[in-house]
Amino acid sequence: MIEQHDRRTAGSINALLEGAQLGHYSVPKSLTDAQTTRATISEELSRALAELDKLGTMDAATAPLATNVLEAARAGKPLPDVSAPLAKLEQALQAARLRVSVLRAARELAARDLLFGTPAEDVIIEHLRPALAAVMEEVAALVPKLEGRDVENAQGFLRAPETAREAYARLSDLAYQYSALRDAQRSAGRLLDGPQVDKGNKFAEFRDPEALGVPVSTGNAREVPQPIPEHRLARLIWLATTARNQVWMPLPAEQDEQAAAYFQRADNRRLAAFSM
Repeated sequence: MIEQHDRRTAGSINALLEGAQLGHYSVPKSLTDAQTTRATISEELSRALAELDKLGTMDAATAPLATNVLEAARAGKPLPDVSAPLAKLEQALQAARLRVSVLRAARELAARDLLFGTPAEDVIIEHLRPALAAVMEEVAALVPKLEGRDVENAQGFLRAPETAREAYARLSDLAYQYSALRDAQRSAGRLLDGPQVDKGNKFAEFRDPEALGVPVSTGNAREVPQPIPEHRLARLIWLATTARNQVWMPLPAEQDEQAAAYFQRADNRRLAAFSM
């Protein structure tokens, strides 16, 4: 099974597939095809194991033959020739065992395809990015329908017009989808063995956090004002409006590029301050 090769990678793939199955985003057809192939073989393997279990062990299967021999000996009769039924039994058991062995090997090959054939870059570029853009666009379109109501106060929507209530409910769904997209981004990123520079994932959500007033590095982050609302719906609206131009879905290499540029700017500022 793929868990025997690389549990971390297997977990990332399974997480991506789970999010896609829940409808939060799509994944490449090659990935779902590989999953279907593995599932088909796994189902057949389960049936083969069940059939082998029915045949039982050789000792259990030969017990009736041993009883026949015993009864003939007790009765003083010629002992029965059990070679033919034994050969038939051995043939059935061997065939069942070989079938299980073949299916296990096939499942292993299918697992390798799933493990090593997942196009992680395509997941991010062709599937997660469009899904993120769609979420941001829909959130921005819902904001006017709230008619200025505070999304942190659910009570304020109890007597609101239907359009406002529907917009509020939809925002909650989109908040879950946004979270799922970021989880998928991390899963796909692990498949690409990154990022390597941006270890803290400071540039995973925003192209340039500093431009939004989001601290990248500080001795005590709690002392730095955080511009991002804490409430999940207010945060989502802030992302789709105020931070819209900075929200992105990067590849790990793109994260690292932004992080490296930030560190270079920080070094330049320190050198400039030191030379004054």
